[in-house]
Amino acid sequence: MHVNQQVREAIKAKLLNTGAFAMVATNRGANLEEVDLPAAIITTTSDDITTETKDEPIPERRIIRVSVVIVADAAMEDLDDRMDDLRVEVEKALAGDLDGLAFRMEHAGATLEVGTDEEGQHWFAFYALEWEVELWTRQGQPDEVWR
Repeated sequence: MHVNQQVREAIKAKLLNTGAFAMVATNRGANLEEVDLPAAIITTTSDDITTETKDEPIPERRIIRVSVVIVADAAMEDLDDRMDDLRVEVEKALAGDLDGLAFRMEHAGATLEVGTDEEGQHWFAFYALEWEVELWTRQGQPDEVWR
C-alpha cells in the first residue's frame, strides 16, 4: 500500500474515532446521500519528494498534501457554527504524528464553500481542511515508511 494510502487510512481511523461523522471515505469518488451527512472525505492532493543524500538506499523526504473535506447539509440555520464544530473535531483528531507514521504533520489552512448538486435541489457545504504530512521512504520503496 503506497504511503499516500497509508496516510489516508490513518486519518480515516482517527476521524472514525471521533463519532462526529456519518461517513468517512478515503477516495474523492465516494457517493454521498443525505443519510451520509455530515461526511469527511480524505484525499491526497499532491506530494513533493526530495532526496537528501546519495546513501544507498537513497532516502526520500516526502511532503504529502492531504485534504479533509467536511460535507454537510447547507440548509442548516447554524451552518457556520456547525461546520466549525466539525472542524474542531478534525483538528483535535489530527494533532500529532498519525501514531508514528508521519515525521511531522502541520495544519495548513481551510476553505469553506457552499454549492449545489447537479439538479440544484440540494445545497451542500464543503469545508476543505489542508495538512502537510512529512514522512520518509527509500527510493524504490514507496510503500514502506522509513523511520
